[in-house]
Amino acid sequence: MNRANIVNSNPGPHSYLACQSLDLLLSRLLPELPAALNMVEKIVVTRIWISSLSLQVHDHPSRLEALFEDIANTNGTKLGLEATHASQSVSDLFCLACFVIH
Repeated sequence: MNRANIVNSNPGPHSYLACQSLDLLLSRLLPELPAALNMVEKIVVTRIWISSLSLQVHDHPSRLEALFEDIANTNGTKLGLEATHASQSVSDLFCLACFVIH
């Protein structure tokens, strides 16, 4: 991936709205756990991806922490290995890309 592609993949100021939409969707799916776990995992990975690209939004860490607490407090639900690995990989790739650019 070249530098131009990384820079252009930044969701920009619309990331806040995207995260709000994903948070709303998650709040409606959490009562459906564990039946909706697959969809919740996909939304969480997408949410982390957007948050990792949106450095201009400073409340992402606290909002993500609240999100994980909500998931954990719903019948002790835990994300599966694939979702956990995907989330970590998305964050690691973005950090590596920022290091390469600078």
